[in-house]
Amino acid sequence: MKRPNYRLTAWQNWTNDPNGLIYACGRYHAFYQHHPYDPRWGPMHWGHATSPDLYRWTQQPIALYPDENGTCFSGSAVLDSANTSGLGDGGNPVLVLIYTSHPEAAADGRHYEAQSLAWSRDGETFMKYNGNPVIPNNGVPDFRDPKVFWHAPSASWICVLAAFDRVAVYRSPNLIDWTHASDFGPGETTIPGVWECPDLFPLELDGETHWVLLVSLGTDNAHGRGVVEYFIGDFDGQRFVRRVSTPVPRLLDQGSDLYAVQTFANTEDRILLGWAANPGYAGDTPTTGFCGQLSAPRLLSLYRDLNGQPALAARPVPLPADIIAANGPATTELPATAWQLDFTPPDAAFRLELSNDAGECLSLAQSPTRLLSLDRSQSGNMSYSPLLELPQFRRREVEPRTAAPGHWQITLDGPLLEIYADDGSRVLTQLVYPSQPYTKLRFEGLRNVNLTTCHPYEIPQAADPFLFRES
Repeated sequence: MKRPNYRLTAWQNWTNDPNGLIYACGRYHAFYQHHPYDPRWGPMHWGHATSPDLYRWTQQPIALYPDENGTCFSGSAVLDSANTSGLGDGGNPVLVLIYTSHPEAAADGRHYEAQSLAWSRDGETFMKYNGNPVIPNNGVPDFRDPKVFWHAPSASWICVLAAFDRVAVYRSPNLIDWTHASDFGPGETTIPGVWECPDLFPLELDGETHWVLLVSLGTDNAHGRGVVEYFIGDFDGQRFVRRVSTPVPRLLDQGSDLYAVQTFANTEDRILLGWAANPGYAGDTPTTGFCGQLSAPRLLSLYRDLNGQPALAARPVPLPADIIAANGPATTELPATAWQLDFTPPDAAFRLELSNDAGECLSLAQSPTRLLSLDRSQSGNMSYSPLLELPQFRRREVEPRTAAPGHWQITLDGPLLEIYADDGSRVLTQLVYPSQPYTKLRFEGLRNVNLTTCHPYEIPQAADPFLFRES
């Protein structure tokens, strides 16, 4: 399967969680969980790529390698502009990575992880802190994925990390000395499983600040999806308190193939990337030379749902003008490169199909009651995992979240289909593997459908990703 043009993949082999997302030194940095020696999951390194616009990525040397503390699981990045850590030299702000050291299993078969620190003055070469770990294990397994940010009202660094069945909050004045402040959970979700990859950030709605907590909760086989749940509440620098309660979990994405999301640090807008795969079958996807990709960059915002409660929406960051090859009314022909469809349904019911000369078809429909239905059962290769034999992984249905239809955007780049319905209040991420590109478009019940096509993009690679390998 051809790589995506404008979605981040590893230079070779395995990719999963995005890590250390940050804007620094005039470019976007995305680190990611990476096994450079095999197209399947293995000892975790931190891959590294940079971009001027979140769509065109250049691979950089691998940032973190396993060491005596273990392999390098997920984490985040911050700019220590005030040099609170003392790791800077009085010149440029030091870039600090906070990540999970994943050791060998203990005698009881469990991994008792801890949080470590690495730093850089040039954004390319990273040195690990001699005093690692900076947050020792607290006595539980599955203690990982630190997301760190500066909380100005309390003049403190905040770390939220997953601690088995809850999110633990830590505070520090300097990124090195940490104190446990509080926990959120358990009992805050009806979805069983280990909590992973938390993120905590503020968003504004109607002039009021709401804090959003994201948590990933594995694969929900019963409903055919990877789970990224969000909670909306308040945060005072010590404790997150849930404000909005709902009878069902609130999901960031209703598709099967988004997991382990993280937002960028040091940006004006709240921008998110996710691992565009399902943990249940990511390693079985039919690709060559690479395995795994990240989602499109997504702008997050709040809106009011059908119950008048604040809810989370996502839309793709606009495409840069110079990567657009053509933009105009949609025809029956589709390009073989990346593209985006835009429309607002004039009425509730419509149908849209993508197909190719091999007879493979992907269909999207909306009923008169605005029930969204996506069917990928005939989209191409659906036999690479036993999970895909289950109907819940082949067809998705999503109820409306708003009273009136809104703008839709549908993107396809390589195997990655992303649907942003009704101004991003409903989002579905699905992987599709046709034997040949979809080249035919058919739609009913829609007018003024706009098709934006992108230039084919030759993904640049670093001259030597192992250039700065540690001894």
